[in-house]
Amino acid sequence: MSFGIVVRNPGGDTLIDSKFLNYSLAASGTATCKVGVTNIPLPFVVSSTSPPIICAAQWAGSGKIYGVTASGVPGAWSYFSVRVRDAPIALQWQVYATDLPIAEQWAFLVNNSNGGKVFDSSRRMLTFSGEVSGVVSRWTRIGGSPYVNGRDDLYHYSSSPVASGQYIAIGVLPFAFFGVTNSSLGQISVVTEVGFGWASQGTPLLYLESFMDAPSGTFPRGIPGAVFYDLPSMPILNI
Repeated sequence: MSFGIVVRNPGGDTLIDSKFLNYSLAASGTATCKVGVTNIPLPFVVSSTSPPIICAAQWAGSGKIYGVTASGVPGAWSYFSVRVRDAPIALQWQVYATDLPIAEQWAFLVNNSNGGKVFDSSRRMLTFSGEVSGVVSRWTRIGGSPYVNGRDDLYHYSSSPVASGQYIAIGVLPFAFFGVTNSSLGQISVVTEVGFGWASQGTPLLYLESFMDAPSGTFPRGIPGAVFYDLPSMPILNI
């Protein structure tokens, strides 16, 4: 590029580049999420064009998250919603976004060629130390069974990559996906709902519930085999 700034660490990794937006910490907190949908307000309206990235630390208990959604419109995000099943959870959350107001009186700022702020030293920058992979082979099926027109399956992650106090970008996980499965009538469409929780300290779990696109009772033996496709990875944040 003919102008701008690039900051790299001793390993050659790019930390700041005036051509790219950096996500920074907008807000954090703790909320009790009941079974059902809980709306968590942000302390101010986030003016980023792209939706904020919602992150969560490990919570205790059997509660699973079945959906995380930033609510608002581009340029005005005011809260996010969390859908929980099985049991309430105490959620420690962080929200990262771009185009945030300066958090301190003195700061080092980097703007791009359009005058937009791409880096602000007064806020914690979003950086990652690893990931919870979405590749099917990284998950171990623990159990599951068919039921009329569907089935459910439980998966544990193959390792424990999330350290105590770390957050994961849970908001990037798709909590439903569409696929196909074989049946006595040929291939049929299936929708699978995804529940995310914890098997043990640092070990994520997925609970998948799949439903066939057919009238009730059409397939009394349900779906014979598990329905699971590769999903996007969830980044693990630096502590």
